[in-house]
Amino acid sequence: MKNTGIKASSLRTAMVVFLLMISGLSIGGFYYAQGWLTVLAAKSQPASVDNDIGASASQELSQANRAAAIKAASVTVPTVNYQDLIIQDLNSYALSTDIKITASEASQPPAAMTATALINGVQSKYITVKVASPVPYSSLIKFIKAVETNLPKMRLTGISLSRVQGLDDSVMVEPIIIEVYTR
Repeated sequence: MKNTGIKASSLRTAMVVFLLMISGLSIGGFYYAQGWLTVLAAKSQPASVDNDIGASASQELSQANRAAAIKAASVTVPTVNYQDLIIQDLNSYALSTDIKITASEASQPPAAMTATALINGVQSKYITVKVASPVPYSSLIKFIKAVETNLPKMRLTGISLSRVQGLDDSVMVEPIIIEVYTR
């Protein structure tokens, strides 16, 4: 009898080739499936977020983002008409705190002021405000608080006070320098 069967060495070779093919197909299939799942997940993510959070929570989040964007935009004023807007705000603060503004004008930064780095597109402008003196100290404090806590953002960069003889609750105020953030 003739032995026409498969030899052990050729069977081993065939099995190694078969295992390499299976390994290659498995690795290729894995990367293909991973890419396909990534694309599928990216397409279905908004629907998944809405389903997980709920439609009302998603809507609240969207409204909160809009409110934050509006507030961020209101921190600065347009450079074009910043003087008119700021002087109008200052006059309303003065009226509500019983202070009389006698003059207000654009000015240069104080000499002792160091330049501060601002966000791109945001610039500092300065306005000098003169108030009628003497001023009741409590009214001045209310005015300063109104200026410092307002939107658009302003801050006092220079103020000089002196006592008034005979009036313990009043002070003399030199011109106030206010920094305004513009875009």
